[in-house]
Amino acid sequence: MNNFESLMLQEQSGTLTLEEREFVEVHKQIVSYGEMTGRYFVEMCQKVKQMRDGKLYRAAGFETFGEYTETALNLKERQAYNYAKAADDFSEKYLQDHAALGITKLGYLAKLTAGEREEIEENINLSEASTREVDEAVKAALRERDEAQMQLDLFAAEKENLQAQIDLLATEKENLQAELADRENGKDGLQKAYDEKKAELAEAKKQAEDLKAKKSNLEQKLKEAKAAAKEVKTVPDEASKKLAEEQKARADELEQKLRETNAQLTAALEQKKTIATDDLLVFKVKFGDIQRIGGEMVKAIKGMDEETSVKCRKALNAVIDGWKEEMGL
Repeated sequence: MNNFESLMLQEQSGTLTLEEREFVEVHKQIVSYGEMTGRYFVEMCQKVKQMRDGKLYRAAGFETFGEYTETALNLKERQAYNYAKAADDFSEKYLQDHAALGITKLGYLAKLTAGEREEIEENINLSEASTREVDEAVKAALRERDEAQMQLDLFAAEKENLQAQIDLLATEKENLQAELADRENGKDGLQKAYDEKKAELAEAKKQAEDLKAKKSNLEQKLKEAKAAAKEVKTVPDEASKKLAEEQKARADELEQKLRETNAQLTAALEQKKTIATDDLLVFKVKFGDIQRIGGEMVKAIKGMDEETSVKCRKALNAVIDGWKEEMGL
């Protein structure tokens, strides 16, 4: 325990010397006046703020706050605003604890956040530093804040850019998924029509084959019926006459069915030919495929490096030139 603390503890004991007692008394007065200075400083800041905010100076005939401060207080308007701003920006305790710094230094410090002020107080002694040093320290802190804000803005812009790219990719993904679903769940109109025509052609082929078999069978039966009719006796009795009529009727029936079958076969073959030669529909379907595939190839080529892109373009041109030559384009 040092001598100062010992003297303060022995103050009431009556064992202090005259010089020691005088020290204790003067020390208490300094502390008391210092506390009053801080308290009065706080109150002055608050009252200046009250005068400014409430426009109380108008009651005395002053038109502006600056006119009042410079005339009645002999205080520059800017400095008066510093007092009011100190009341706005600082707590009563901070103002009271730092009253000795003066309103100029406090005005500089008011530009900072509490955290920034604490950092400055750790680096310099505000009481011993000049107003210029405090001003420079505050400006440095503000520059650091601006740089940090600039970095934050850059990060925010980069984040927005990345989010935009993510949104674009998500949209492309949805489009691709929808296209894939369309391909999996159902073809487009031309492709569907093409498939239907293909199925019709298969059915027409089957029908034609069935009719050919039926025709062949009828021809055989007709041949047999005619042969049977020739075997009837030249001079018919009642039984042979009846048999001859039946054979003739059977042959006539078979001939009629054969004619009908031939007509159906002709129609079936014509339908088959019409379906098989519907090249325009095939062209439309395949043309749509080429357009879609071509678009995908163009997109893929654009994403390649220059060397690969050149090779792929040459290969594609070779194929297209071959088509042109074959089609006479």
